[in-house]
Amino acid sequence: MNVKDLALSSLFSVFIIIGSMIKIPVPFVPFTLQVLAICLSALLLTRKQAVMAVLIYIIMGLIGLPVFAGGMSGPNIVMSPTFGFILGFIPMVYIINTLYHKLPKNRRFLAFVAGETILYTLALPILYFNLKTYHGIALPISKLFISYCFMFIPTDVLSMTLSAFIASRMPEHIKNKKDA
Repeated sequence: MNVKDLALSSLFSVFIIIGSMIKIPVPFVPFTLQVLAICLSALLLTRKQAVMAVLIYIIMGLIGLPVFAGGMSGPNIVMSPTFGFILGFIPMVYIINTLYHKLPKNRRFLAFVAGETILYTLALPILYFNLKTYHGIALPISKLFISYCFMFIPTDVLSMTLSAFIASRMPEHIKNKKDA
């Protein structure tokens, strides 16, 4: 990893942090710009830079900097119901970056579908475990799916659509599509 990779990864980790702090009031579901920032990282950076941006964000939060949504931080975050989502951002950004740049334009939405699928596949079991183990809440999987997945899909789709639109408007020299 060179200085440019580290600088771009750090810059986009700041975008992710800012995105996690900006809450847009919508009915029923808290909506932040975090997924938008993560998707922009996947589309505008190389795979290595995008993964590094998410890792920097996670490490900063784990060591105690209040970077996660709601200002949460510290090693206790691993017991939070949302920790699976935080971890899921790593494979999500990797999958979106990999597929988006390989698929034809009319199928690029599949990169987002795959990224979202991997995110929820990792997040929901951790959510279930953390709720049951650390919070004494045993919800049926169907209720978890509705409350923590289904409710967020519309805002995630909006974030992904906006990220694709923004990335498509960026000059080519700004996009770092290929890993070295």
